[in-house]
Amino acid sequence: MIVKRNKMNEYLIKQFLNDELPGYSAEFNGEWYFSLDNYYDSKVVLVKTSMGQEVIHLRDKDDITYACERIQETLINLPHILEQEKLIDKYCLENGWTYSGT
Repeated sequence: MIVKRNKMNEYLIKQFLNDELPGYSAEFNGEWYFSLDNYYDSKVVLVKTSMGQEVIHLRDKDDITYACERIQETLINLPHILEQEKLIDKYCLENGWTYSGT
């Protein structure tokens, strides 16, 4: 299943790079985990992290491979990422001095 999903993600990214797909956003159980977008005049993959999102600029084949791996890791770890995100938000609410740094 992982290989099929990686191939599907690679296919979506290649379609996006060839302008056959204007953008894309994926959710799992109602939670966003990655998007394909034009970002500062560059094609990028945005991947969810516990601190927000990782921006991967798509410049070559290695970037596509890395993006597919990060998308897969994010999907597998999504419950843990969401839990970390809640803990970080709670900590920041309880410690006002952290607000400007997050």
